[in-house]
Amino acid sequence: LHGAGDTSANYFAAIWQGTATSKRFLVITPEGSSPAGAGFTWNSGDANLILAAIEDFELCYSVDTHRRIVDGFSAGGIMAYLLGLASAETFAGVSIASANEGSAEALLGGSLLPATWKIPVSHFHGVDDLNFTIASARAGRDCVPTATLTGDARVLVDAKGPFGERLSFGV
Repeated sequence: LHGAGDTSANYFAAIWQGTATSKRFLVITPEGSSPAGAGFTWNSGDANLILAAIEDFELCYSVDTHRRIVDGFSAGGIMAYLLGLASAETFAGVSIASANEGSAEALLGGSLLPATWKIPVSHFHGVDDLNFTIASARAGRDCVPTATLTGDARVLVDAKGPFGERLSFGV
């Protein structure tokens, strides 16, 4: 799920197209319904739009539901948290980049924890992220172990990204 101000076409081309083609997996990239800059962002009503897109997609393609992952970046990460935890039985995992669980709960207007089903959550976050501070990401990470399948979701490792940027990720 794309970030605020982006489009589904750009997000797919920039993030997913090459990998999906080379690794031979299917990707759907719905678009947020709220205009934001040159693109769009998400609102709480978009959760139903995304679930309907998944259902429609699966009428046309054979999808292994045990391998269905919801992924999102920034505002799309907030929506991925919301979908992944509120509809955990629909997904095999949740992948978040640069978002926080607390913002997802604010978008929903209520608590997402405990999740409806135990689900693995992977969260990658830039240490120097100006939109979602590392402190807010860590606070959300510390709440998420109740939603994870196994292990300790509080593991957060600092690393350097491909451009020398400082990254943090939790598994």
